[in-house]
Amino acid sequence: MPSAMGKDWEEVENRPWASKRNRSESGCLGQDFVKHSKAVPMRFYWNHKTKRMTGTALFTDSSEGPPGRAHGAAIAMVFDEILAYPVWRLVEEDFGVAVTAELSVSYKAALPLRNTVAFHCRVQRREGRKWWVTGELTKLDDQTVVYATGKALFISLVMGKLSRKNFLKSNL
Repeated sequence: MPSAMGKDWEEVENRPWASKRNRSESGCLGQDFVKHSKAVPMRFYWNHKTKRMTGTALFTDSSEGPPGRAHGAAIAMVFDEILAYPVWRLVEEDFGVAVTAELSVSYKAALPLRNTVAFHCRVQRREGRKWWVTGELTKLDDQTVVYATGKALFISLVMGKLSRKNFLKSNL
């Protein structure tokens, strides 16, 4: 995916505070629910110029809902994760996390299992600590096929040692 996107896109680590090298410093207690999930492995790509994110998500057999299709909760989990990332990248140095205040998913088409999809998301607006973000899950090779769209409101929180500057160095 990155070769077709150009040099402005960088593969980035999802949830770096939950990685093995950062766990003790960040205060993580258990195994991170999303980062270590085998149900829907994801890859993230960040564009520093446009401040947008794209990537891929593979809906495995462990994400099944209706026969042969992804469960709506698995799709919602992906949206919660992908929509939060641009906020986390853009918050000021003193902020560490953004928590989900609202999440809305519109399901457009059944998403087949064993299918890698593309996602794209962007911050639509910001007011103080409030961030509104939108995104979509599309067929990997045909973005006109939209499986779902999502929108969310996130609230950024001051977290001291969890500030994003401590975790932007990725070791992919």
